[in-house]
Amino acid sequence: MKITFINPGIGAYPVNFKLCMDLAGAKSSHIPLALATLAALSPADYDLRIFDENIEPLPERVSSGVVAITGTIMQKKRIFEIAKQYKSPGTTVVIGGPVTFYAEEECGQSADVVFVGEAEDTWPRFLAELGRGEHSKIYRQEGFVDFAKSPVPRLDLLKCDRYSAACVQVTRGCSYKCLYCDVPVKYGDVPRVKELDQVLREVENADRAGFDSVFFVDDNFTADRQSASRLLDALSAQRKTLKNRMSYYTQVTLNVGKDEAILAKFRKAGFERLFIGIETFNADLLRALNKAHNMEMDIREAVARIHSHGITVWAGIMLGMGNGDYEQLDALLDFIQTTGIMPIQVGVMQAVPGTPLYEQLTRKGALAALPSVFGSAVINDANIPSLTNILHPSISESDARNLTSGFYEKLFLPEMFAQRIINSSKNSAENRVQTPQLTWRNIKILLRATTYYLFRAPAPHRKMFLRLLGAVLKRQVVRLDELAFSLVIFKHFHEYYTATAHRMRQ
Repeated sequence: MKITFINPGIGAYPVNFKLCMDLAGAKSSHIPLALATLAALSPADYDLRIFDENIEPLPERVSSGVVAITGTIMQKKRIFEIAKQYKSPGTTVVIGGPVTFYAEEECGQSADVVFVGEAEDTWPRFLAELGRGEHSKIYRQEGFVDFAKSPVPRLDLLKCDRYSAACVQVTRGCSYKCLYCDVPVKYGDVPRVKELDQVLREVENADRAGFDSVFFVDDNFTADRQSASRLLDALSAQRKTLKNRMSYYTQVTLNVGKDEAILAKFRKAGFERLFIGIETFNADLLRALNKAHNMEMDIREAVARIHSHGITVWAGIMLGMGNGDYEQLDALLDFIQTTGIMPIQVGVMQAVPGTPLYEQLTRKGALAALPSVFGSAVINDANIPSLTNILHPSISESDARNLTSGFYEKLFLPEMFAQRIINSSKNSAENRVQTPQLTWRNIKILLRATTYYLFRAPAPHRKMFLRLLGAVLKRQVVRLDELAFSLVIFKHFHEYYTATAHRMRQ
């Protein structure tokens, strides 16, 4: 049987770095890990192909027994267009991925088969039933899969040279129960961990495919602290055997700042960045959202301790959480600047279906009636009249838009970004200059970035670039590898958040 897997195209959003891929020399930032995993779950003798519209145009027609499309809610419109395009006699069109959690009925109208939830069990069952001519319309995972049995993804089916980084998933689930987060709902509140040897094989495969960067896509890498510690030791040992000098990044919770030992292991293993959902400095808001683990130690101290190990803190920041947080935007901006965190995902809170927050607001009648499950801060659609699906009687929609857009613009001013880089270096215990690995790929990235900032970038961006070079000479910034990376991604953040702010005001 022939199966065609498709990842639909998607526009720019905060963490896909789409607007700086020209400097990175790639078409897309991260591989479509879900499709590579589905391919690995398919029989070895099947004819399998993966198309990613983010790196190449899709063919007008495909001759396949199955066309399997995955995607997020932001890709919904394009998913349905592709399903319609490829629907034909003899072809079973399948839709899965996060979009089906929020639009199951709509997906069912466009597809022959819909998958809801994890697919390690349901995908092989579907293929077996399809072979017997008796497949179901809906495949819904009941309970949670044995993640240790999830196979090694088929990177050999991807055009790996068109991506900036590989992806590996080590765990699923999170034991914390933040009111707004759907991870425990979708994937459980007991972390499930992949076998260590398999994780190492996946990293080795990424190395063989030419990658020198891996994003561990876990929602909370340290959800099982003991397993994480063993894996970090193994990654550190493995790093010496790899062809490329690997750099890693992942997502953790802020209380990792209490554990000096594991921070040292992160750095030794090659982790350059940790993404942390800091959200706010306001303790009352954190308590209200059941995010007390962000207050197990002083937030500034936790960030400084992570920085002291030479690790950049990428941060999630959330607006529209209530209790007057829009009145504290200047204080929030000062907090971000002085701590030197890098806010890469700045958004407006939404009530996600299935979460405790959604249920709480439903009971209170505090959810907006919108043509989409989320507000326009998530889904760029002019037909959605509100930034969020949460009703905030204390602030008008126009005021929320003006305050949010103004915050975005200030946050990503070149001079603000430069100062954050300098401030993030103040607490670093490392004082020797660290240069990027001089591979031909990295040399080309440095040349493209330098050419952009010296000759094509707006004057304020050029001034920022020169200021940061001066900071290097003064030893205010010593991690040249991370500085080069930050300069590349600044192009994306500035263009994305500036354009988003402009749309909000329309």
